[in-house]
Amino acid sequence: AREFGDFMEFGGLIYHDFEDCVLPEQLDRDFVQGLDVVVGIDPGIRNAGIVWVGFDSDLTAWVFDELLLQDKTPRDYAQAIRERNSWWGLTEISYVSDPTARSRSLVNAETVANLLANEGIYCNAGQADRQAGFAQMRTRRGQGRFHVDPRCLGIRDEADDYAAKEPDEGR
Repeated sequence: AREFGDFMEFGGLIYHDFEDCVLPEQLDRDFVQGLDVVVGIDPGIRNAGIVWVGFDSDLTAWVFDELLLQDKTPRDYAQAIRERNSWWGLTEISYVSDPTARSRSLVNAETVANLLANEGIYCNAGQADRQAGFAQMRTRRGQGRFHVDPRCLGIRDEADDYAAKEPDEGR
């Protein structure tokens, strides 16, 4: 699983009804340009996942784009992000990366975050508390405040496989 980035299931599904969040129609550029956009970057060892989420005035989340880059560098991430931002006509964007992007390389002490900053992509470190993330998603979904564009097939596939072991204490 580590070598090829394959998912291994060790427990029950977290988002068993994720498809309920998928919109019946694609979001358009005009709508997206009216949102506060956050680009989330998860730079893995082999796979880098990038997702575009816009928030409206009610803080409803609208996932409208995604990328999965394999065996690429932070320079490649930045180029792909710039191209996608341009396609959507986005200019005011916040970036958040997995906190591991701040881990230093054993070879030259560079970080993914620094390499992205060199490319003009300045990332804030995201929160890594899974329980808080699960609670946030449950709340948003329960209130109808999380939506996914039907073109975002990668995140939909991930949600279908995202599982967690039930803790012994029953939480």
